[in-house]
Amino acid sequence: MENLSLLPMSWMQGYNGGPIHFIDEVTICFLAGRNIKFINTETKDQNYHYLNVKSVGLFTVSKEYQVFAYSEIGLNPSIHIISFPNFEEKCVISGIAKLEISAFTFSTYGTYISFITGVPDFLISVCHHQITMWNIEQANDKYLLSGHNITLPSVDEVGIVSADSNRYLQTRQSTRLSSAVTTISKSVRDILAGTAAKARREQKSKHLVVPVSHCWSANSNIYIGCRGGQLVIIDATYNSTLNILINPRHKHTIPSVPTTPLSKPSSAAASRIEQDIDLKLGQTPSPTFDLIGPGAFSCLSLHKDGLYAGGTDGAIRTLDVTLDEPRILDQIEIGREITSLTWSSDFEILGVGSRQGTIHFIRNWNIPNANLLLDHHYGKFVGLECIYPENDYCVTIRANGTLQLWAIQEPSLDATCFIGCQASCLVSCPSSKTVTIGTENGYIFIVDINEIRSPRIIYRNRLFHSCITKLAHDVQGRYLLAGSNDGNLFICSAHATSKFQVYGYLAISGNITEITTYTDENDTIQVAVLHNDSMLTYFNLSGLDHNQDVFATKSGQIKDTAVNRVDFKLTSAMKGLQFTAANTLVAFDGNSKELKEIDVQRGDGQKVRSSWKINRTFSCHQLPGGGVFISRNGDLLITWSQDGCVAVWSLPSMEKVGCYYCHDYHRGGVAAAIITDDCQHIITIGDSDSLCSWLLNYGNSKKGVGTVESLELERLQQNQIILKMEEWWGPVSASESDSPDYRSRSEMGRQSSADTIYCTPTPVPTSDHSWLERLIMETQRSDDKKYSDEKRAIRVAIRDLKRKVKELIINNENMPEIDRLQNYEFTLDVEERQRLIEESDKEVEMVRQDIRLKNVAKKYHQQLIKSECWDQMEIHGKAIHAFKSNVVVSNYPMRKRTETELAEIAFVNLQRKIEIAEASLQKEIIGYSSNSLTAEAAEKADEEEVNENNKDDLQHEGDSVALHGSRAIAYGGGNPLLYSQFQLHMVQEKRDQITLIKDSIYYIKAKFNEDFEEVMKSKASEIKKIQEKNVRMSKIVSDLKLNEEIFQPEMHIDEKPEELLKVYDHEIKGEKYLPPEEVEIRDRIKREEEARKATEEGQNPRDRALQQMMGGRLEANPEEDLFKEFVRPDFLKKPPEQMTDEEARMAKEIEKKEKSIVEEREKYKKALETELKKLQTNVTSICEAFDDRIAQLFEKKVNTDMVICQEELKCLRLYSSLLEEDSMERKESELSKLLEYKKQLKNQTHAMLTDVKHEVDLFHEEYDKYVNDDKNMDKGFRKEFADTEPYLDTLHKLFRRRPRGQKNLVRVCNDPPVVMSPSTKNPYAHPPGSQGGGFAYSSGFYKALDDYDDITHMPQGLDVLIWERLTEYRRNKIEIEQEVKSKALTLAEMEEFLKKRVKEDDDLREEIESILRSLKRIKDEKVKFMINISIQFLLKQGQVEVYSDDFVPDYSDSILIHRSVIEDLNATIRLLGEAKVSIMNDCKNFRKNIHSLEWEHKQMKMQIEDLHTKTKDIQLLRVTKELQQYLGDEDYQQIHQHEIQMLENTIAKYHHAHEQTIKERKRMFTRLQKLVKAKRSENDSVTNQLDELSLSLTEKKSIFDVNAGGDIEITREKRRKEITTRRKLVDVAKIQAQEVAVLRAEVERLRMKTFPALVQIDH
Repeated sequence: MENLSLLPMSWMQGYNGGPIHFIDEVTICFLAGRNIKFINTETKDQNYHYLNVKSVGLFTVSKEYQVFAYSEIGLNPSIHIISFPNFEEKCVISGIAKLEISAFTFSTYGTYISFITGVPDFLISVCHHQITMWNIEQANDKYLLSGHNITLPSVDEVGIVSADSNRYLQTRQSTRLSSAVTTISKSVRDILAGTAAKARREQKSKHLVVPVSHCWSANSNIYIGCRGGQLVIIDATYNSTLNILINPRHKHTIPSVPTTPLSKPSSAAASRIEQDIDLKLGQTPSPTFDLIGPGAFSCLSLHKDGLYAGGTDGAIRTLDVTLDEPRILDQIEIGREITSLTWSSDFEILGVGSRQGTIHFIRNWNIPNANLLLDHHYGKFVGLECIYPENDYCVTIRANGTLQLWAIQEPSLDATCFIGCQASCLVSCPSSKTVTIGTENGYIFIVDINEIRSPRIIYRNRLFHSCITKLAHDVQGRYLLAGSNDGNLFICSAHATSKFQVYGYLAISGNITEITTYTDENDTIQVAVLHNDSMLTYFNLSGLDHNQDVFATKSGQIKDTAVNRVDFKLTSAMKGLQFTAANTLVAFDGNSKELKEIDVQRGDGQKVRSSWKINRTFSCHQLPGGGVFISRNGDLLITWSQDGCVAVWSLPSMEKVGCYYCHDYHRGGVAAAIITDDCQHIITIGDSDSLCSWLLNYGNSKKGVGTVESLELERLQQNQIILKMEEWWGPVSASESDSPDYRSRSEMGRQSSADTIYCTPTPVPTSDHSWLERLIMETQRSDDKKYSDEKRAIRVAIRDLKRKVKELIINNENMPEIDRLQNYEFTLDVEERQRLIEESDKEVEMVRQDIRLKNVAKKYHQQLIKSECWDQMEIHGKAIHAFKSNVVVSNYPMRKRTETELAEIAFVNLQRKIEIAEASLQKEIIGYSSNSLTAEAAEKADEEEVNENNKDDLQHEGDSVALHGSRAIAYGGGNPLLYSQFQLHMVQEKRDQITLIKDSIYYIKAKFNEDFEEVMKSKASEIKKIQEKNVRMSKIVSDLKLNEEIFQPEMHIDEKPEELLKVYDHEIKGEKYLPPEEVEIRDRIKREEEARKATEEGQNPRDRALQQMMGGRLEANPEEDLFKEFVRPDFLKKPPEQMTDEEARMAKEIEKKEKSIVEEREKYKKALETELKKLQTNVTSICEAFDDRIAQLFEKKVNTDMVICQEELKCLRLYSSLLEEDSMERKESELSKLLEYKKQLKNQTHAMLTDVKHEVDLFHEEYDKYVNDDKNMDKGFRKEFADTEPYLDTLHKLFRRRPRGQKNLVRVCNDPPVVMSPSTKNPYAHPPGSQGGGFAYSSGFYKALDDYDDITHMPQGLDVLIWERLTEYRRNKIEIEQEVKSKALTLAEMEEFLKKRVKEDDDLREEIESILRSLKRIKDEKVKFMINISIQFLLKQGQVEVYSDDFVPDYSDSILIHRSVIEDLNATIRLLGEAKVSIMNDCKNFRKNIHSLEWEHKQMKMQIEDLHTKTKDIQLLRVTKELQQYLGDEDYQQIHQHEIQMLENTIAKYHHAHEQTIKERKRMFTRLQKLVKAKRSENDSVTNQLDELSLSLTEKKSIFDVNAGGDIEITREKRRKEITTRRKLVDVAKIQAQEVAVLRAEVERLRMKTFPALVQIDH
């Protein structure tokens, strides 16, 4: 076991489309799980570096210095920096974050690394590799880091967008010793920014672009690629500008270039299947990219030739962005979604990563072609197996159906095969070189891997319609077991010799998660199946090849007894079930996270029962979810879990060898693990589907069972057969329905429709049928062929029985009801009927239970609503309805006031009383009140002025109401403790006023509710009165037999709201359900009650005698006697001639009596009608009086609502005032905080400015010193070389000589230099000098200087010592010049830094002044708001003289004046008006007299004309007899009256005759009614006879049809002859009828000749 102390990694595979980086010129690296993988693009060699941390977060590379860095995940994460290729840890940056590091990256040149921390810090930091903190701006040794917020443009914008100055916000300013951070609230930003804040809010309402990638340019510009296909460039200077270069929404067409598609290195079949997979996974093939669309800039990378962009469309484009309009220079199609672009350090090779797990690299752009470096077909691993018995390869299956073969000894992917559908599991066969794949749609695929480089599919079969969850083989590889979640476990042959035959299936409920097998010494295969996570099924498997007794049905279901099946219920959910020995299992408990050893005891089925128990438990993992795997030799067991650990156990001792952390638990831990057959490697899957191989090095491993020599021959035989099998290429084109064994559904339909006996059609298998469905169909077809005659005989018998039952049912319907049977009595299958009844009863019970639960929920809601809206109400809501009108008046529902509200009201009342008492005492003591300057004094002054003007008391009351703002006093809401509206200045006063107003509103509502209750009580009393009168009115209406409706008043439901909470029986429309027991009890009680009443009636002689002798009452009722029908004797029906004298006398008496009864009836009827009218009048008066009262109450309700609204308006105004004042307070507080922050920032800036000024002064002094030294050296040259007088001028020229073209200084860095060739394609090859360090001449300058110092340039005759002294002096002078120039550049930077700090200090000073002005303005507004209060006045309509155009008056230009001014002005106007009216009356009277005289003159003229006309009429009048009689008879009026009397008598006779006619008509109508009744009864009898005759006719017709069945032809001939004869007779009859008519007309004509003609002659 010593070899297991370490678990080194052998290799790892996996790429999920994450970022890729070049770490040198030819090596690409990327993060895979907890490893960093390196691939050489030239040699294709792969290497990896295992990261010895628990969780890896981010990863980045510095290609210039060949180092990479990664961050941790967890508390206090660190950043590790590792060198390449020796993998030495250079440093660890710790203490930089508390929880997470969101992003980090290296600088392009230099040794800086910047990172962003996440919650809770959110800091941006820049660090040196030596953990020294630096900032961005530099002034010698001073640094500053500042933020710049830029709002991205909207998706519809294009072109240059002007920079927003308000976007800039310095978020952090720091030095090495100080830092400060602040957060500015939105309200203050609105105050300071003004319209800019509004513009930002409008910008937020737009849809902004979504950035997905970015890259920096050498001139500090940022290229940003957006999700919608937009390309944006940002100038990163202080005044940032945005330029939208490309926007597909504006159809920005870019000139296209010829594309170069990549040819996939796979066969045609693999390409076809892979395209099918892409389509199923929702991926679309790549089109030709002539236009840039959404997703085209998902990754960006800058090159000297242009900007390279890759996107989700699978194309890499080279864009020239130096011009105003960008254009495409080149384009290459990768055909996959691109997720990463990276350049090598020399910018010669471009690496491309895709989401599909491929890595390409492009080297030569003149021949556009992308070389495939890595193709792992990224997808989730769902299966992992080793190929037995060799230990060279392992096989995996991904969820997209990609089968991959991996070499174990060397990290390589040797082969790939696509199955064309979603895979779910995988198993390797021990008896042959095949693997079996289970799919999501229930198929199994068997793949031949004898040729490792070219695996092929040789078999496919569908076992399920759902997902296959588990596949397993026995140790010898004889059987294949497949489990799913549809309740079946299929057992198949694993041998190619049997063509992978399916033996049958076991019915197992639930989802099958684990299947394991064990072969004991007797060659018995024990199988354990784990399903539903806690159900264990245990059975033996042997002898299924030719034994038909094991099947329970012909459909292939295996008997439980044939395999000794036993089911167990485990105590908890298990994972990873495996056999360790016979009847011994191990499983991982997901709840307790322990490994448990389970011992299974098999019983004999009779005395000994099967059982299970847990022998041992072992502490295993820290997280649930995992599995168990046992090595082939049975020596080792491994377990894994989501915690990322793999535990190794030795067998059979179950000793824990070790626990190794293999994968990151943040990414799901270990998904699967296996041990190779030689126990030398452990292969695991985890960390976003990375595949890792770990060296186990388990020495002295014995051979597994799979390598026993007895199996070698069988394995060889199976492999030979498999090699001869053809490759499966999918289903054949011809459908199975074309084969002779199948018939189409249409043909079956035609046969079934043509057959008189119904035959169930044989089902036809579908194109995607499963094995079980096919077997069932074949069994049904064979049964149909075998038992076709018996089935037909049974169907004939069933048909006859069906007809007979139908006839019996029809006959039963025609039977009498007493002899009729119920429908259920015709049921032949009583058991089926009983089963249906039980099922229906169960369903009914379930429905009832559901209804009960719903009723309980409704009751709960009812109680909840009742408690909230009814029980907590002090006064419930009601409404009174008028009797006759539609007026409805409701009260005010009022909730109970809480103790807190009552305590608050009491406190405010007490406080107001104290204030009032204090004010009165203060006035008595010092002569004035503290509130004397308030509006209350003004109000009193107004009242005194009114008294002085002799106004009445009503006017005083009106002024009080107007100033009070409402008429609450008149409606019970008066409160002397209320503040005057002119006193409400302070916040507390306003709050107290609100409380008092609410209390007044409460009393106003209470006062109205009292009146409402009085009216409600009066309505109840009025209803009672009306009901008393209605009793008598009902009696009168019934006596008079009138159809009049009596007004029946009752209380409306709105007047009795408590009735809404009750449910009465008449409100339930449905029939109430009662259980049979309750129905029986109810019927029994009803029968007992009826028996009791019958017994009491029969045993009471008094009641019986009263009923028999006096009709059930003791006193007579003359009204009923009066209206009784008079019974006439029979002799009155005789004619008067046949009556005797006695009968005639009695007839006269009877007529006299009838006449008197009729007269009494008429009198009584008139009295009842009079009484009815009187009662109706009383009822109407009661209703009208109550309706008038309701109208008054309604008017009061309207006024009360108006008053309440006025008071609530006061409250709203006060609330608005409080909110405005609170807003002012909040703004003032926020501005004060901002002012304090700005002052602190100003102090820091001022202190830093002072330090910088001091350092600039010191540095300037130092610079002046170097300048003076330089000048002194120039001046001291002649003194220094005074001894060389002949050569002095020549030496001075040589001293001033410098190398040409090398006089410029460059910035040098203290870091190791990066050597670059002049022809490099690196766009950052000449970065601006901002790296820190000093300034110096270039290396070429010093090389030229060395050449100048050579002795060959020495003047002839000069001493060598003097020449050496000259060169040394010249070098010192050059060094001083270098220092002077370096100091000058540094001084310029420091002065620029100082200018910025001065500008920042001035800006802060201006901001502070602006804040002070804003603060002063808010304070002034606050004081003005406190003094300038708003008053609510209540004025009459005539007192408001403001025009309202839009229904709402505009009072902005209005003033409020005292009404006495208007009244005085009106009085003056009234006096002047009266004077004018008097003058106008005088003028009117004078004109009136003139008109009167003119009228009298006209009248007299007309009278003269009238008299002339009368005279002329008298002269022309003719005197007739009537006129003479009229003139001669004095009593002409009496004669006229006599004529009128005669006419009236005639009319009375006519009326009497009319009445007699009506009586006669009534008697005739009565006789006709009796005749109609007799006819109806006769018709009913005839109808009954007709029914009987119809029934008889139907029976005779049926008999005739039955009897005439054999003589059809005879009957037809006889019928034809009858019809012909009848037709002839009809024709003869018609002819004869016409002749008779002619003869009759002739006879009539002859007869008329015998009559005399009497002609009347007109005179």
